[in-house]
Order: sequence, then structure tokens, then C-alpha cells
Amino acid sequence: MNKANPELPDWISRQASLGPNVEVDRKDDYSINDRFWDLLTVCCPLIFERYMIILHPFWINFEIKKLKESGVEITKEVEDQNRMYFKSLTWPNFFHLYNKEFDLKTAVSITEEIRLEIIKEKKKWPEYIWFPSEGDLDNTQITKIRDSIIEIHGDVEVNYYYCFLKTSDWNEDHIYKGLLSELEELWAKNEIKDNPTAIFPDSKEWCIVF
Repeated sequence: MNKANPELPDWISRQASLGPNVEVDRKDDYSINDRFWDLLTVCCPLIFERYMIILHPFWINFEIKKLKESGVEITKEVEDQNRMYFKSLTWPNFFHLYNKEFDLKTAVSITEEIRLEIIKEKKKWPEYIWFPSEGDLDNTQITKIRDSIIEIHGDVEVNYYYCFLKTSDWNEDHIYKGLLSELEELWAKNEIKDNPTAIFPDSKEWCIVF
């Protein structure tokens, strides 16, 4: 794993670098369910035949839910003691809990319906449900994606790009060049934090932007 020139190549620079660098041409009948496609346009270069959107999971803690339903007051101490029991749920599985069908085209609006149902039923937001986060993936999620890419493209050399907000000194961007199988080496580097902002090969065959 070696450090490379931190300057992004032109084909991915607008999408991977910080800032509103890409404008989205919205239709007159734009709806909340177009948000995924907005994010795709803003985050990924439109040079590929196919795209995949990775959705952060929902989280639910059945232990805290059980305690609350039994009448136990959920204090911060109780939350901290049971935090380890949060379980990630895919969007389809979370929707199923509320008798909703998952469809990417309507996922955003259905999520809002579920949120309003929960608030109406519980009177306030329950401590045992976390809605999906945005941005960085955890180590388990990113390694699963990495392993899938290796199955398709092999253990190729890639660029691991970190915007300056993911560096220890917040001074400049970093790019490391190494094999996909070397991803874990980055977790031990003190000058960077979290996982990469983008991963891409020089061949431009694919890219991931987080």
C-alpha cells in the first residue's frame, strides 16, 4: 500500500470531491422518491452501463423493546447496558415489520409513512429503533462489498481516496494505491480515519463513492 498523488482524475473528481459539484436536472413532477436517483447522479460518474445503490440498514434493539414493553424506564444507563444488542435490518425486512412492501421506487415515501406511524403509536421516538445513517460504511459492510468486487474483477490494484475531512489533520486529501485485498491495512493508519470516500481502479471499469 503506497501513497499516491492526491489529485482525483477528471472522470471522478466532481462526484468524489466535496461540494455541490453536480447539478441535478429535476422534472416538474419531481417527488421525494426521486431522492435516490438524485444521490446517484451527484455521487457517481454517469459513464457506466449499470449502477447499484447500497442502502444503509435500519437498526432495532429487541432487548430494549422488550424492557420498555414490560414497563422498565429506559434510562441512559439502560440504553448503554443494552447497546450491544442492536441488530441491523435490511430495508425489506424492516418494512415487513410494519406490513409494508419494499419497492425502491416508493421506498423513501414508505419510510416516511412508517416514521409517522411509529411517532403516532409511541407518542415519541422509541429508544430501540434507529433509522439508517448516511455516509460512511462500517468495516463489515465495506469488506462485503470489496469481496464481491474481487469475485467479479479479481484482486486488482485500486485507488483509496480520502477527502480531507477523513484525515487526522483536516489539511489535504489522501490517495493510497494498493490491492483490494489490502483494504484492511488502511484501518491501522493514524493519518486517516473511517473508510475511504471513494474506491476506484485506474481502468475506470467501476467505482464506489460513499
